[in-house]
Amino acid sequence: MVEMKLIIARPSPYARKARIALLGLEAVVQARNLPDKGTWYRVRLGPYSSVDELNTIRGALNQNGIDTVMVRVQPTDKQ
Repeated sequence: MVEMKLIIARPSPYARKARIALLGLEAVVQARNLPDKGTWYRVRLGPYSSVDELNTIRGALNQNGIDTVMVRVQPTDKQ
């Protein structure tokens, strides 16, 4: 699964999701309330079945100025 870096500002993750949609990719915004830090948002794509597929998508995002972080999906992450 590709996960974009965490973003604090509320409008920003939804704008990022829209920007990703313009590239023909589907993303999901997840909000997490962190003690003493407020609500943080992450924009997630995937999961992808192969590393090659993941790297192709990461390359397209990076070419469009969108930094990503690859994460391994844990059973509890599937929401």
